[in-house]
Formats: sequence, C-alpha cells, structure tokens
Amino acid sequence: VQVRLLARKENGALIYVYRPGRLSRDLAGGAAELLCRKGYPAPDAERCLRCLAGRLGEGGFPHEIGLFLGYPLQDVLGFIENRGQGSKLVGTWKVYGDEEAARRTFARYKKCTAVYSRCLKEGTPLEKLAVRA
Repeated sequence: VQVRLLARKENGALIYVYRPGRLSRDLAGGAAELLCRKGYPAPDAERCLRCLAGRLGEGGFPHEIGLFLGYPLQDVLGFIENRGQGSKLVGTWKVYGDEEAARRTFARYKKCTAVYSRCLKEGTPLEKLAVRA
C-alpha cells in the first residue's frame, strides 16, 4: 500500500492511498485509451498519477479520477458523456452501466466501512487494518 499527496488546498489535502499493482491493472485496456485521449501518459500508472496531481493542483477536478478510484470504465465514460446527468443509480459513484454489479459493490463497501469504523473506534491501529490484496 502506498500513500501519495495529490493536492494541497488551503483547508486540507487530497491524499491517495493505493496499491500500485492494482492501479496498473485498473489503468490498462479501455481505461488507458480514455486516459490517452485526455492527455495522460497511459498506461504508465506512476506517470498518470503525476499528471492527475498536476491537474488537481491547477484547481480542477477531472472526471477521469474515477478510473484511479477503481470505478468501472463504463460508468466513468457515462458520467463524462452525460455530464453527470441521467445515471441509473447513485452510490459511491454514479452508475451508467451494470446496475446490479454496482449495487453489490456498494453493499460490500458499506459493510467494509462499518467493520473498519468499528475496529478503529475500538482502538485497532491503522497498520493492522491494512490487509494483503
């Protein structure tokens, strides 16, 4: 697990916690094609992260950030093409593709968040909560 400062703002910072191998897989294929069209040096994940940080540092919030967060390509494309309107479902992200798969993922995220929140409240150190992928 790696941690990277992507942007610093007057009132806080945007910290990205990720697994490099997973990010490389997420940014392959169709995601790499989209990122290239947006001017990223895909599929090089490290260079893409530097490019994303630069865009965030300029004050923007590029919609392709969803690819770095593991959102499905179809949903990121749908959001961009529809300007955030007309989604099938709204949860962790706006869904334009496979609604049922998204519902299952959102349920897993909700359960995981509850478990980790409980563990943190009970005093479990953060380093103990990072599990192998």
